[in-house]
Amino acid sequence: MYSRCMVRPKSSVIGFVDLGISGLNTIKVSKMNNSIEGLSSEIYNSNLRIESSLEDIRKAQIAGLCGLVKLHSSFKKLDQTQDEILQEIKRQDRIEDELGNLKIFLIQVEEELERIISISVNHLEYATMLAQDLERSLLANKITVSRFKRLDKDDIKWAKLVIENVSLTVINLIKRLD
Repeated sequence: MYSRCMVRPKSSVIGFVDLGISGLNTIKVSKMNNSIEGLSSEIYNSNLRIESSLEDIRKAQIAGLCGLVKLHSSFKKLDQTQDEILQEIKRQDRIEDELGNLKIFLIQVEEELERIISISVNHLEYATMLAQDLERSLLANKITVSRFKRLDKDDIKWAKLVIENVSLTVINLIKRLD
């Protein structure tokens, strides 16, 4: 009997130990389940935050691209405006160049008139013919005061005086011939 009593207490002790270990394991498993659920919840929340951040980044990229498109459009408009300004400057340069050439031409006309007047002292007929040629040249080239309208007031008056002096010289020389 002695051996039987000993076995039973050992079995019941082992059963209690097994029960205790099972209880501990159940508690540990329960804690692990709670930890896993907590981690799963944290991972889910982290994924939501990451997705939200990625969406914000996508929106920022789209806004950046829209900004680049607007900037490109602004640069195109600026480039077009710059080309228009350059063309206008070139046009004004051509006008200034033409006016400069016209001024040089009138200076030459003025000098030619002085030469014609000095020739008229000894060669009236020849001087009259030269003056008439000069007047025809002005008319053929459409040299009128209106072509000098972009000059300042004094230069316009000077151009008018030179053009009028050609006609007056022709009239005076013809009168002297009579």
